[in-house]
Amino acid sequence: MRSEWLIRRNELLFMDTKTALKDKCLRLCEDYRREYKKADMQRKAHIAYILKELAIDLGSVLTHNNYNGSDTNELIVHIQKLLFELGESEAADKIPEMIEDISKSNFKRLFHEPALNNYWGNDNAAGLAQAMRKGAVFATTNPPILNNERKKDPKLWDSVKDRIKKDHSQAGSKMTVWMVLAEMVLKNCNEIRPIYDVKEGKAGFVCYQVDPRNSNYPEKMIEEALFVYEYMKGRIGAKPNVSFKLPGTHAGLPAAAALVKKGISVTITLCFSVPQHLSFAKTIETGDSPSNFIVMMSGRLDDPIKDELEELGVKDAANLSRYASEAVIKRSYRELYINSKHEKSALLVASLRGPWNIEAALCNGSVPIYISSFPDKTEEYDSVTRALASRLDEDIPDDVMDELKKSSIFRKAYGIDEMSSYDFDAFYPVRVTHEAFVEACMEFERYVEDDNE
Repeated sequence: MRSEWLIRRNELLFMDTKTALKDKCLRLCEDYRREYKKADMQRKAHIAYILKELAIDLGSVLTHNNYNGSDTNELIVHIQKLLFELGESEAADKIPEMIEDISKSNFKRLFHEPALNNYWGNDNAAGLAQAMRKGAVFATTNPPILNNERKKDPKLWDSVKDRIKKDHSQAGSKMTVWMVLAEMVLKNCNEIRPIYDVKEGKAGFVCYQVDPRNSNYPEKMIEEALFVYEYMKGRIGAKPNVSFKLPGTHAGLPAAAALVKKGISVTITLCFSVPQHLSFAKTIETGDSPSNFIVMMSGRLDDPIKDELEELGVKDAANLSRYASEAVIKRSYRELYINSKHEKSALLVASLRGPWNIEAALCNGSVPIYISSFPDKTEEYDSVTRALASRLDEDIPDDVMDELKKSSIFRKAYGIDEMSSYDFDAFYPVRVTHEAFVEACMEFERYVEDDNE
């Protein structure tokens, strides 16, 4: 049912763009009208679901990719009338409610805001289709996210795992894990592939994170990325719309250099500091991959700074710490794209804790800032109408900076206590986040090795 809807969505909004959208939609409705009359109850429910979802798609940002935001109200009303005619009033009644929710979205407004230069994506393996309706143009994953996803639908992912073990019985444990992970990422790759094709490879990526246990071994990270890249290429039948998450460690630098020189996109995770951003941006410039991302894990920096400030007895540490990642974003953006003119990377703000992390990433500069939002943070940000304005050119107040500088973690992140690449691995937020990724990766490996008996 869901797969059929996505196929019809792609046919309607992304394929055969020389045919008028109205003609395609009316023809599709007529086909479903005829089929519905002969269908059993289950198939009738499927058809109603598909028509409802297509109407919502027509009321979303998706119409701007190929049809320049054409007026689709007539088509939406046509689908509603058809659903009422078929006796599917419940599905018909949900359409205006869902379209209204999209229309009020701050992320949807961000998609259209000419004064800003931002793109946003879905920080999860679920909820991508709804995020795309509000303008999402990429998706990120990591070991904890994929672990949660496979637990939500064990029947699906058990069958995928069993098929891979059967079809690749000689692959060995390591490559079997890689293939199962790749299949989970491919699910989102296929869903957002139309954006990748429309944007000619400048958007529509999904992140695949290499095994965090190899964060000190560049050759192992390269081996995994190249294997998965070729596996995905074979499954998609074209250049895969994947960006490989590499760690912001010392060993991550040669791994990133090797992949971008092959034209393969990288996303640098475990990144919390100006020194990391500068080192990886410089490395990425040596390659041939035009679209790469350097993550700013905002909440995972702000959290330990809050704890450190509280231990030091600093008043209002929770609110002060929210400025920490914002200060790093401002300084990194200035150094990367104003002073150094890097062209092959973009900052990607992630690990959001609240609307303040999104507002700190709003950008009016010439190089976009990407924002990766958890579904619950997207909902929170959309819960009230917000002013969309960049603070990128505004300095953090001196009194706030004075308090933040009491934190040793902040001083390293901001570049006051300058870190070399050899210091990245020992940086507190890197160590703590890396440990969480390793634990999730080991859990996933145990799942793949389990034969479900």
